[in-house]
Amino acid sequence: MAFGVYPIIKLNWAWRLPFPTCYSATSTRLWQTKLRQFSSDVPQTVPVGREAKAASSVEKAFFQPQVQSLLQNLTGRLTEKVFGRRQVAKIRTSHIRLLTDEELDKARREKLKEVDMVLQMPPVMAERQPCEEVIVEDPRLEEYNSSRHVFVDITYGVKPRKRYMVVRETNGTLRRASWEERDKLNQIYFPISGRSIDFPLVFEDGNLKAALDRGFHHNILDRACIQFEPDDPNFIRICHTVYDSINDNRNFSLLESTRHMGGLIFRIVSIGKPENYLIYLLQKDRMDSVVDLLTLHYIIHPEGAEEFASILSSNDDGGPLAALKHFIKSSGQTQGNLQLAMQAYQEDQRQMQEEERVENRRSAG
Repeated sequence: MAFGVYPIIKLNWAWRLPFPTCYSATSTRLWQTKLRQFSSDVPQTVPVGREAKAASSVEKAFFQPQVQSLLQNLTGRLTEKVFGRRQVAKIRTSHIRLLTDEELDKARREKLKEVDMVLQMPPVMAERQPCEEVIVEDPRLEEYNSSRHVFVDITYGVKPRKRYMVVRETNGTLRRASWEERDKLNQIYFPISGRSIDFPLVFEDGNLKAALDRGFHHNILDRACIQFEPDDPNFIRICHTVYDSINDNRNFSLLESTRHMGGLIFRIVSIGKPENYLIYLLQKDRMDSVVDLLTLHYIIHPEGAEEFASILSSNDDGGPLAALKHFIKSSGQTQGNLQLAMQAYQEDQRQMQEEERVENRRSAG
């Protein structure tokens, strides 16, 4: 097991030499021995064990196979948008090839697999719980050094969440590293491309609002996926801010056929605000998606689910509309806009049926 020892300058998180002059080779081996003794008494999953206990029912619902299937259906698979032009550092040149029918079918199948990979949704997880814990307090080391020291297991192949990291405070207290310290130290020893050690300025409230006002919702979410872990409080806050902005302004087309659409839909359904998206789907004449959204709603909020399933399973062609009426009636909230959208949808359907009957008469005559 290999260890890295770093003294940390107070406040500004600047790092000195890897092994400070106040630590001889003997003292460094002693620190490693102490850490091994501590490690042998603690399960390897300490940082993640508490998260499992705190997992919410919403998090568990997200990973249900039926929920995942519904979210994938609602996400959409417009290949023109999935493989559309993006602002990237390197522009890939287009290639034109002559293919046989068999080669063309094979290329299409490969692209469909790539679509599934590109549209893989970031997981929805409960906010991680604090992992700091005092191991020992040693007053004899108080003010021995003006800097804190961190001890990191840098063994190759160990998962970032399972790396042992402890901090010796200037007052002699030895404790487990916090999540923020763990993230920074993991990035120092095992850097992830695109992730910065410091908190990106774009995620500060004022800058984030300015970016959303300019329509950079997709870019913000992509950047957050690189910078943070899915249970990081900052990641959850940023995603919720972006999702709420889209829902409030009904800009759902910004995330359609992207990997973030599932998270957006799950967010608005879990907080009980699917009305704007239902209106959007009705205006787009996507009744199948309306049924999927209502099904998702009653999986997460089971009140009234049995009646909804009974209405939907009827052989009547008006089953989906009846299910939507049931949702409006049972939601217990003001649904004026949704009611008007449903009436407009019914009127459009009647006009289309009338035009179809007229056309059939002309053809018959």
